[in-house]
Amino acid sequence: MSGENKVFHFWAAVPTGYVEVAIDEMHEILTGVQIERLENGRVHTRVFFKYERSPLRLLELRSLHAVYAVLADMRGITVGTPGLERIVAHVAKVEMGAAQRLAQACDRGVVADAFHVQATVQGNHRFGPAQVVHAVQKALVRDCSLRAGASEKGLLLQIQVRGRSAVLGLRLRSAEGGSHRAIGYCLGRMVGLESGDRVLWLRKDGGEVAELTRSFGVAVYAGVGSVWRPARTAEGHWFCWNGSDLPILEEECSHIMVTCARGSEEHVLAELARILPFGGVALVEVEGREMLAALLADRTALDVAAVLPVGSPGRQRYLYALERIDEQELIQLHTIS
Repeated sequence: MSGENKVFHFWAAVPTGYVEVAIDEMHEILTGVQIERLENGRVHTRVFFKYERSPLRLLELRSLHAVYAVLADMRGITVGTPGLERIVAHVAKVEMGAAQRLAQACDRGVVADAFHVQATVQGNHRFGPAQVVHAVQKALVRDCSLRAGASEKGLLLQIQVRGRSAVLGLRLRSAEGGSHRAIGYCLGRMVGLESGDRVLWLRKDGGEVAELTRSFGVAVYAGVGSVWRPARTAEGHWFCWNGSDLPILEEECSHIMVTCARGSEEHVLAELARILPFGGVALVEVEGREMLAALLADRTALDVAAVLPVGSPGRQRYLYALERIDEQELIQLHTIS
C-alpha cells in the first residue's frame, strides 16, 4: 500500500485546559508525531497533528476525548449556499478507501461500507447541522458508494464547520472514551500520581474515579452527595459527602481533588490547610477566580503552583493546583531574605 493511500493527518479532541498534558502524552507514545495547530473551544480544544506510524498507537492515548482521522480540511466556506456546496464538493473527492482501511485496522468488526454522519456549525451561516448532514450523506452515497444509517458498527464521520473553515473526520473507535476518562487521566498525570498513593476525590463526574484507579494504581476515596450514587461495581472507596467539610481519613491522602461550589471557597481552603499533608497537592476547581485568589493571598500554608482555565459549557471555570508548604520553613526564608 503506497503512502498516498494512507491517512497521516488527525485531530484530537482534548478537554479544554488539559492540552499541555495531552501533547506531552502524545510525544511520549507517538514516535515522530508532529503537532500542526491548535483550535481552541469552550469545552474541547482540537489538536491537529501528523503521525505516520501504526494507528493502533493512537488508541493508547488516554488524555484525549476522541481521535479523528482528517479526511477533508476545507477553507473558504462562505455563509450561504455556495459554502455548503463547497463542503459537498470536497467530500465527494475524499479517498474513502484509505479511510475504510484505517477504520478496519483500528476495529476489525467495523462495517466499512456503511456510515453515520454528524455535524456541528459555528458561525453566522445560513445553513445548519441538519442541512449539512443531509447534503454530505447524499454525496457519500452518490460519489463514494457508501450506505447511510449504521451508527453502531459503521464508519463514524464528523463534520465540523467553524467560521470559514470546515473539517471532515473519521472517528477512530476505541474500547473506552469520553471526557471523564480523559480528564481523570489528565488530573492524575498533572500531580504525578504513583501506585500506592491515596487520593481524596470530591468532584462531580464519577467516571474519573475509575480512570484514576486503573491508570495509576492509586486508592481513591470518593465522596458523593445524596442525589447521585455509584454503581455497585464502581471502583474506589465511596462515602457520602455533605459538600462542605472534608472528611479526615484513617491515613492521610497525599492528593485531594475537589470541585468547590460558589460561596464555599473560604471553608474549603480552611479544610485543605487543615488536612493536606506537607508536600501534598490539591486540585481545586472553581467557577470564578476572584474569591479564591483573594483568599489565597492571605494563606501562606497553600502555595499556588498553577491556574488553568478548564472547559465548561457554561460560565468559565478554573483549576487551581495548590501545594501545602511548611509555614516554619516559609518564615525562615522570609527572615533570611
